[in-house]
Amino acid sequence: MTLRRNDRYWGPKAHLDQIVIRLVPDSDAQLDALRNHEADLIRPQPTADLINHVRQLSGVHSQVRPTLSFEHLTFNLSQPILADPAVRRAIATAIDTGQLVDRLVRPMDASTQPLGNRIWLPGQAPYQDHADGYGKGDTGAAKRLLEQAGWRLGADGVYAKDGRRLRLRCSTIAGDPRRRAEGVLLQDQLAKAGIRLELASAPFAAFFGEWVDKGNFDIADFSWTGNPFVVSGSQDAYRTDGTGNHGRFSDPEVDELFRRAAGELDPARAADIGNEIDRRLWAQLPSIPLYPLPGFLAWRQDLVNVEHNTTTEGPFWNVGTWGFATS
Repeated sequence: MTLRRNDRYWGPKAHLDQIVIRLVPDSDAQLDALRNHEADLIRPQPTADLINHVRQLSGVHSQVRPTLSFEHLTFNLSQPILADPAVRRAIATAIDTGQLVDRLVRPMDASTQPLGNRIWLPGQAPYQDHADGYGKGDTGAAKRLLEQAGWRLGADGVYAKDGRRLRLRCSTIAGDPRRRAEGVLLQDQLAKAGIRLELASAPFAAFFGEWVDKGNFDIADFSWTGNPFVVSGSQDAYRTDGTGNHGRFSDPEVDELFRRAAGELDPARAADIGNEIDRRLWAQLPSIPLYPLPGFLAWRQDLVNVEHNTTTEGPFWNVGTWGFATS
């Protein structure tokens, strides 16, 4: 996509005559483009290794900052095994979110904490952690939940019930080293609780267009991108028939709470309703929030006035001021 300067714009004239944006989902390919002077700026999904590689490049600036996005797992509730609340609770209990954060995120941003809320993020004033006992890697408790629901551990170490083994497919976006590592960690954590996780990935367009949007998944691993309108911006993912409600979750009370929050003129009261929504979501587990995502931006040092914006505007909020320094 090419953005061209509008020379009839009434305000200050942009310094650059055009900006060419290329979609390159593979983070390593973005790094290569920056290294080979094929790109002036990249915004990849960061990993500690990628950030360290960028910091070793001469003539390159970079920034790591918190964002309004967070990683999560969405359950497909039309899948018979995941329609069982005991299975979802067992998965949420067996997952060790702290380990995911320690291995995948803290090497990039040491302040990152496991996420216990789907509406609010750490650092936002209304944030409350409602995860309670979930995300602690309690394998024993996860097994007890399954056994109380009639699941029995097989000789192969995988639970089964009514002739159906507890085997699930976790799908994510291809070309992302962090998510590849995340899948392996989740696979190991759940295996200890007798749950077999099979990993699958597809390019961005196919992941959403062929898998997630069509309900062709068991568990989907991706991120939600937030915006400053926190409560109303979240409703599409959890409201009945919302276009972002890929797991087909439905709770009339949640629908009503979102309706009330969106019409609430008192920001403090709207925030309270948002937390009430999240408590109901933890009780029913249509998804599991994992951790907030740091944003990473790297650019050649002769490109000036670049500043990362942690909202949905990303780095392009002030492109009119970008320019190339002259010697």
